[in-house]
Amino acid sequence: MAYFFNHHSIYIIMVKPRAGVFVYGDIGRSPRMQNHAEELSKSYDVYFMGYIDSSPRSSILDNSSIHLVDL
Repeated sequence: MAYFFNHHSIYIIMVKPRAGVFVYGDIGRSPRMQNHAEELSKSYDVYFMGYIDSSPRSSILDNSSIHLVDL
């Protein structure tokens, strides 16, 4: 949560907590880790880190809470 103030108002911006999922290998060939990233994305902004040699499933690519990080 972040607070911003001006002369007349207080703004509260809800910020999702962050989580990291690290794959020591190819993200696209790690279905179990993709499941973990999808489940975590319901409550967290997820940074999904690993090699992107093959494409992960479309539900990972289309999820705005999952951020792919190529190593």
